[in-house]
Amino acid sequence: MRTSLLTCGIQTDVILTEGSGRRQTYMWTWYSSGLERYEAVYKINVISQRLNYQVTRPFSVRLITDYNDYYRTLYVSALLSYEYRPGTVFYFGVDDNRERDFQGYFRGTGRYYFAKFSYWWRV
Repeated sequence: MRTSLLTCGIQTDVILTEGSGRRQTYMWTWYSSGLERYEAVYKINVISQRLNYQVTRPFSVRLITDYNDYYRTLYVSALLSYEYRPGTVFYFGVDDNRERDFQGYFRGTGRYYFAKFSYWWRV
């Protein structure tokens, strides 16, 4: 009997930089896992996308989406960050979780808002 755990993944990164110094990063990731014993017992695909955009030097936006076809869930996260001074950063974000029902529609299971403040203390 042969039993093996098969996992493979593909990741693609694209970084675009404008002449003004603005930077946009796009990352697409795909993972697939399955347990094989001459035939697949289960198969899991997770598709992940990350988009970072530097609007100005202190202000940036990040968007993350993950889709898991085994659990039929979609996770979306957005983050705004503002760096007032080096080491002093304000964050505001939202996480949105959704499940796909049997009709194929995504239904919300939870939405969470958060804020964070980071300050660099010099001693």
